Amino acid sequence: MVLIILIEPVPFRNTNHTRKHKTNHMTDASDLETIRQELYELRLLYKKIAEQHIPTEEPTPEDIEALESEDETVGEEEVLNALKQPP
Repeated sequence: MVLIILIEPVPFRNTNHTRKHKTNHMTDASDLETIRQELYELRLLYKKIAEQHIPTEEPTPEDIEALESEDETVGEEEVLNALKQPP
């Protein structure tokens, strides 16, 4: 015995045209507030995931020194000499 079930397809709803009744297609303040709230929640979730999966470590004394020290600038000639030298 074979049972065949026919399911009527659900029509596809194009979300780009859900606001046809508005002539200027602008969103109102409540829509913007909803979007802002959802973006805020997504940022919190992303931050939580990043904190769980990306290890954080304290900077070493060398790192702190490198961050706080003045940067040295070199001339064009020194850069070209460094690039010409084989590794």
